[in-house]
Amino acid sequence: MNSTKLEILLVDDDEVFLMMYQRLLKKAGVDMALVKNYTDGLEVLDYLKANYNTQTSYLIFLDINMPKMGGWELIDAVRGFVNKENFLTLIVTSSADISDMEQAKHENLVLKYICKPLTIEQILEVIHQEPIKSLLNR
Repeated sequence: MNSTKLEILLVDDDEVFLMMYQRLLKKAGVDMALVKNYTDGLEVLDYLKANYNTQTSYLIFLDINMPKMGGWELIDAVRGFVNKENFLTLIVTSSADISDMEQAKHENLVLKYICKPLTIEQILEVIHQEPIKSLLNR
């Protein structure tokens, strides 16, 4: 990954979960200036269409079930223009559906599938692995 910058996108239609993710990231020592919140996949798609570049890495905490555009639809929509080397997705969902878990295993844009609630241990595990660790330490 040759990116020089990191953006963390939190995508969940439940604002309580968004606040919880922010608190966990802050507790984990993440610079909150890197974090952007979205309540729907369509908002993220619009943002990425306007701002995506290969010099930035994107770490997305993505819910699957959202009203306008869900997580799987967002992944399908960005597949044509994002690069899997700088676009890392963590599915964070209340869905314990086996088919969702299987889809995540075979999706090259998905780094990990996590059932809610997200914990500090899971955040630390993600941010302490490469390439995310290097990007956060710049």
